[in-house]
Amino acid sequence: MGVIIYKNNHPFVLERNAIVEEFENKEKIKCKIGSLDDFINSPISKILIIMKAISPTIPVPELKEIEKEIQLIKVECETVFSESNYLEILPAGTSKGKGLNKLINYIGNKDIYTIAVGDNLNDISLLSKADFGIAVQNAQLELKENADLVLKKSNDEDAIAYVIDNIILSGQKKTKSVKIN
Repeated sequence: MGVIIYKNNHPFVLERNAIVEEFENKEKIKCKIGSLDDFINSPISKILIIMKAISPTIPVPELKEIEKEIQLIKVECETVFSESNYLEILPAGTSKGKGLNKLINYIGNKDIYTIAVGDNLNDISLLSKADFGIAVQNAQLELKENADLVLKKSNDEDAIAYVIDNIILSGQKKTKSVKIN
């Protein structure tokens, strides 16, 4: 198991192991070594628990158990799987959907039309808050079920360029009641 603690948007680990090193290589980052004392009286923006994946689409059962335990002890936080083997523990009330709402409020234009694109379970709230939610082809099944459109392109096949060229620049506003391919 690898545990990465984010403080001031910097990743820390209490110990480095093969899972942490794989994460660092994948994300092209280097986690700082910390101690529990580094996090006392200091806001933590996220805790990421990683285990070896058993499937790209099925969450690791041990991580589901950890999530269940967190919910049972009623810790005030949000939990979400950003990948099948990545359990994120976030501050209460934190989600990409709430972030989108905050951005819209900051811009100050309530009539702004929003399009969101996602690939994983932590994008469900984002797609549901957007006017038009799009899942890439290799997205998690549950996200696809919550999307207005599932692209034929994956996130490795220029899906965002496709969205810009064929949806945004085409000037056609899509609604949640319209399904396109």
